[in-house]
Amino acid sequence: MIRYVYAFAELERRIGRELGGHDNPLLLSVRSDGKFSMPGVVKADPRHRP
Repeated sequence: MIRYVYAFAELERRIGRELGGHDNPLLLSVRSDGKFSMPGVVKADPRHRP
């Protein structure tokens, strides 16, 4: 986990933006490495309320 913290800090430094920044935030798109697409999986979470 610490490896990711350092990697994100380095990314922020290189790009000049900050995750959660207010003026010019660093936005990331995260993709799972799943073998199959599973649309609607988030909706299957029992804590999800429509």
